[in-house]
Amino acid sequence: MNTNHAPQPLLSAYARIAGGIAAVAIIAVSSFAAGQASHVAVGSAQAAMHPSVMYVNLQPVEIVGRRDTGTPVADAACPSRSSNI
Repeated sequence: MNTNHAPQPLLSAYARIAGGIAAVAIIAVSSFAAGQASHVAVGSAQAAMHPSVMYVNLQPVEIVGRRDTGTPVADAACPSRSSNI
């Protein structure tokens, strides 16, 4: 009696396809994350090596004074509309 049967696969075709898609997705996401990290690292290295970038440690200072509450104080970062005319 001949009982030669073909071995049955342990996983179905759908499970193998899903595993392949998951593996490709993991590789794609990890390579995207590595590429983004590389761009950030290159930007940081360029900023650190650029000759115009200087890091200066200033001594701490204490400012003592009193502001006159009757006089408005202009914000240097936001010039008034009249200064642009």
